[in-house]
Amino acid sequence: MSFKKSLIEKAVSILMVVGMAFLIFSCQAGRMAVRSEKPLTGYSGAVADYEAGRYKNALETFNGILRDQPDHPEVQMIKYYQAFCYYYTGDFKKSVTLAAEWLKDYPDSPERYKVQKLAGDASRSSGLMYDACFWMFVSLRTAKDAGVSGHIQDMISDGINEVISQSSENDLKKIIKLDNINPFFPSIYLREAEIALEKGTYHRAKKLADLSIKSASEDKQPQLVTRGNDLLSRIEKAIEENKGTNRKVIGCLVPLGGDYSLYGEELLNGIQLGMDIFKDSNEDVSIELVIKNTNGSSEDTLKAVDELIFKEKVIAIIGPLASAASVTAVKKAQAYGVPIITFTQKQNITDEGDMVFRNYLTPSRELDVLLNRVFNMGMSRFGIFYPDTFYGNYFMNLFWDKVEERGGEITAVESYKAGDTDFAAGIKKMVGLYYPRPDSVVEMLKEKMMGDAGGEMAADPENPDALKGESSGLPGEKAPLDTPETVKAPAQAAGADDSMPADTGDIAAKDNENPDAEHPDEATIEEEAKTDPIVDFDAVFIPDNSQNIALIAPQFPFYNVFNVPFLGTSMWLSNDFDLIGTTSDYLQGAIFPVGFYANADSEKVRDFVSSYRDVYGKVPGILAATGFDTIKMIKEMINQNDISTRADFKNALLDVAYEGVTGHISFDANGEVEKTPLLLTVHGKKLHVLK
Repeated sequence: MSFKKSLIEKAVSILMVVGMAFLIFSCQAGRMAVRSEKPLTGYSGAVADYEAGRYKNALETFNGILRDQPDHPEVQMIKYYQAFCYYYTGDFKKSVTLAAEWLKDYPDSPERYKVQKLAGDASRSSGLMYDACFWMFVSLRTAKDAGVSGHIQDMISDGINEVISQSSENDLKKIIKLDNINPFFPSIYLREAEIALEKGTYHRAKKLADLSIKSASEDKQPQLVTRGNDLLSRIEKAIEENKGTNRKVIGCLVPLGGDYSLYGEELLNGIQLGMDIFKDSNEDVSIELVIKNTNGSSEDTLKAVDELIFKEKVIAIIGPLASAASVTAVKKAQAYGVPIITFTQKQNITDEGDMVFRNYLTPSRELDVLLNRVFNMGMSRFGIFYPDTFYGNYFMNLFWDKVEERGGEITAVESYKAGDTDFAAGIKKMVGLYYPRPDSVVEMLKEKMMGDAGGEMAADPENPDALKGESSGLPGEKAPLDTPETVKAPAQAAGADDSMPADTGDIAAKDNENPDAEHPDEATIEEEAKTDPIVDFDAVFIPDNSQNIALIAPQFPFYNVFNVPFLGTSMWLSNDFDLIGTTSDYLQGAIFPVGFYANADSEKVRDFVSSYRDVYGKVPGILAATGFDTIKMIKEMINQNDISTRADFKNALLDVAYEGVTGHISFDANGEVEKTPLLLTVHGKKLHVLK
């Protein structure tokens, strides 16, 4: 029993010792755990943030250390971490700058290859592929010299191959000149083959792809070989697809039914005239035209495009007109690599792809040319009177934006409903006649007019140094009120001699005051201060058709708004309505852009108009002229170039420079036509080209 008791006592004592030890260890562990939860500060804290991926926090701390402790013992590592932090937070330019500085300051560091690769990664993220390749190539060479593991070297090499696969043709020309770049030739050949395929030069693409596969190592570059074989298959498929393309067949999409049939008919008239089908001999015809009716609908357009591509094997397509139909057509053509020249004004239509071209003036181009001219003539303040339609609202906003971009001002904006014939309300609102004038405004106008009547400028409390006689656009500046009939006087005078005035800048000049006129009395001045229009604009922009312009223009002088020229759009000559014959008296000095003018002083235009009138019995409009130019341009382009594929056709379009009846035609890199509209102005009883 005593023996057992002794054992039990020993066991208890041992357990007590173990328990105490466990308790002590637990307390120490607890104390250690508490210590580990304390946030690290300074350099250690910044490193901890960096390793945890909190790069922004780490960067703030590193920057603070260098600012407060420029001689910190870990300055080399701090600058090292800084360069990486800027990369991970997206400031790639700063990352490259700091990496280059670090490499200069620490030429013997074993971490150099890492910083060089960082500069390469940051350059690639900035889109600077040549710089990226240069830095990565230097990193690879440094890693090899330092005896870094082959696994690391392979990672850097993979990075170089990835950069090459994203490089442009210009970048490749520089990359290929780097020293000892030979091991990466297979990757360079492959990228050049991809670019050649995109450009449609299939035989060059095939040759380069073959060269890439043969020069690559299946053991060391298996992914490159796989990519090369995949590309070769795509090239051979493209070659096979283009074998069936008829290099001289052009598809034509026009709406010969539906809401756009009249426009489609005019466009087709011009195209057929350009095909010379009405000549006795067709020796000049170098292409075949396949015409498909879209009816102006997306469904019929899609069907027509399919037939042109897969049945007729056309090398290119021209048309259509309507916005919805054009979007359908260009998407399909782009998907199958077929060049298409559309005639729509749909905004950004050429952004659909590199196969999409447009040969039609855009609203933006029209207004750019118009505003450049009128600003040069000294106009900078404008009123806008527009129809509340999609067309009117679009041009109103576009005109407003472009005026403000040039530093001008829109001082009056009013709309009217489609179908209106009485425009009194809108005009009166533009010149302050619609609502009764506050007494304060009447008094201000009165003082101004009385000052003018007395031969001196009324005092302006906000501009006491204003020059005598300076124009402010208020009624008191102009001549005594004219009657509506007097507006005809300038036109009648000009009608005796329809030649343009020597200085077209005078078209908006004010009539001289009569020096012998009696000064009006105070009662008359007060009445005029209440009823005279306040014209604070140099011109009025009206984006509408010719019939509505003929109704609107005469109503401005009816409300005593004289000698303010109108500005318009190409819609002013959009139909057969004789705008000038009916309304020229009220449009003196008006200016508007056109894409084609049948009376232009050009032998080429005169011949075209004469031929068109002989065949169709009428004067051609812009659509007929555009269709004529487009097909003539294509015929000349095919005759002068070796075009055997659709890609060849696209590339030839990018180089075209054609002088047509609508002016000079060329296309920018985005497929937009580079064409300058004519500006027409009204003088006397005729339209004149504003030169």
